[in-house]
Amino acid sequence: MKIIEYQVQRFDMRMNDYQDKERIVKQQTDPKKRKQLEAELDKDLKKFNKLIFKQDKLFFVCFNLLLNLANDFRIEKKMVKRNIVAYLVRMMERNSGDLLVACLYFLKKLSIISENKDQMVQEGIIDRMPRFFK
Repeated sequence: MKIIEYQVQRFDMRMNDYQDKERIVKQQTDPKKRKQLEAELDKDLKKFNKLIFKQDKLFFVCFNLLLNLANDFRIEKKMVKRNIVAYLVRMMERNSGDLLVACLYFLKKLSIISENKDQMVQEGIIDRMPRFFK
């Protein structure tokens, strides 16, 4: 769980940095400087995409491991207390097919308990689901 928490925070930090740099590029009026900033932004985008790719693999392994551990109901309750539902719902924004299948399977398993279903709705899972039905 700590690995997942750390990686989600890392993703948020990189995303904010990228968006800040994007705003700076849009505000730049000098053509030479703007071109240089756009080149740096392209480089950062490639790094960011590599990070996402590696994180998707790591999240897949972590969630599969946690899913196997969740066969014991006591451990599943501990995971829910540590807010795993929020992380699983957040993973629905990703594009990795394997990760999405693992997260959906885990969410399905957790949805048996009504408290978890309520938390899923609060986290906004309904807003993230339509893309799977197109």
